[in-house]
Amino acid sequence: MVQVDGLSIHVARFGDAPPGASAPLIYVHGATFPALLAAGWRFADKLSWADNLIEAGYDAWGFDFAGYGASSRYPQMAEPAVPGPLGRSGDAVRQLGAVVNHVTTETGSRNVILLAHSWGTIVAARFAAEHPSFVERLVLFGPILRRLGGSLDGIDTLAGWDLVTAEDQLKRFREDVPAGEPQLITDAMFAPWGRAYLETDPAALA
Repeated sequence: MVQVDGLSIHVARFGDAPPGASAPLIYVHGATFPALLAAGWRFADKLSWADNLIEAGYDAWGFDFAGYGASSRYPQMAEPAVPGPLGRSGDAVRQLGAVVNHVTTETGSRNVILLAHSWGTIVAARFAAEHPSFVERLVLFGPILRRLGGSLDGIDTLAGWDLVTAEDQLKRFREDVPAGEPQLITDAMFAPWGRAYLETDPAALA
């Protein structure tokens, strides 16, 4: 754990660093579920993304932003949601910075590789722009891009947090599969992931 703004941020290696490993690679997860359930999850007991990275010679690490997985929840999450988003990019960049500091201290490396997914690409890109000497490589998977005609009007009226059910997650996993094509994640494959997902939230099964 590392401490940021009074919150505990969970950070860990996905597995042993392979001989002659690269600069440490930090997976930066996206919205709605933590690193272990993304890069670290083995669907149908097959290799995870992290397993593949380690096999390819990368020293793979992951962490959970505040509000996710094994990290602290924002105090506001103990109360009904009110307007005002939690975990804005500045907060998240500070969390990533603490993780980078921890990983470089543990490994003796001067810099890291950032592999970011979806919402995490906003954080990783901002961190790289503000602290380029710490970033050997920046890889963005499914990055968030500005939409023409988009507006930030009303963002401060959004609820600070929201519940995302296991059923919501399954729908998201499947919604972009072309019509007529088989689902890549079957109900049987999803079931253990769904249970693990709920177990990451101490209030989900209460």
